[in-house]
Amino acid sequence: MENKLELLEDRIRSLIEEVKSLRQQNAELMLSLQAREADVGMTKAQTESMLGKIDSLIESIERAQQNPSNTY
Repeated sequence: MENKLELLEDRIRSLIEEVKSLRQQNAELMLSLQAREADVGMTKAQTESMLGKIDSLIESIERAQQNPSNTY
């Protein structure tokens, strides 16, 4: 029984260390992401917004090509 408790304690310690390591990796990745956003000058939300506008523009151009009219 005591051996099982020791194994359980070791496993818990191991899991705690793994969680600490994952938190550190997450913090490093978040800093990297923030640095990239700063380099680009746009956040993810801004990028998604711009992509939406580009998609709308492409759709508008495609509609205009399908339905040419005398606008000149």
